[in-house]
Amino acid sequence: MGGNPRRLRGAGAPALVSQREKAYTATTLGCWGMGRRPEGGRSGRSRESQLAMSAPPRSRRVLVVEDQMLVGLEIVSFLEDLGYEAVGPCGHVQTALLAVTKEPIDAALLDADLAGESVEPIADFLRRRGIPFALVTGYARDRLPARLRDAPYVAKPFTFADVKAVVSALLAPG
Repeated sequence: MGGNPRRLRGAGAPALVSQREKAYTATTLGCWGMGRRPEGGRSGRSRESQLAMSAPPRSRRVLVVEDQMLVGLEIVSFLEDLGYEAVGPCGHVQTALLAVTKEPIDAALLDADLAGESVEPIADFLRRRGIPFALVTGYARDRLPARLRDAPYVAKPFTFADVKAVVSALLAPG
């Protein structure tokens, strides 16, 4: 097993993936729970029942939009420690919009300013889709664009507890 990524997808959308992504892809293709079958090769359960039982539960997915890579990676690390799956970090508005259209997202953490670009287009898209989000920013709330001032807010510098509290609130039922 070398460190070289390898193509897993066919003609539709070839992508290079890491060893971690390969393992994840293998589990999502129904490789979990592949035990011995009773005599005759039939398990007595329907195919759908077998697949439902073999698939791992999907982690809640949180989009991270942050232009400072070290800060973004810290947020990703916090999310993973909390048991969430991070999507990103995305450092540009266009990249984040692409991620939100292509990936299942349950919530998002957005820096208010991405190298001079406002995250308002991302916030608008998330609102239209009903996806909760919070701002993680160094700006004071009164310095944010008016449309973003009502969003949940975490001030930089932040702590693990700050991220945990805001994500828990975003993903709380009801």
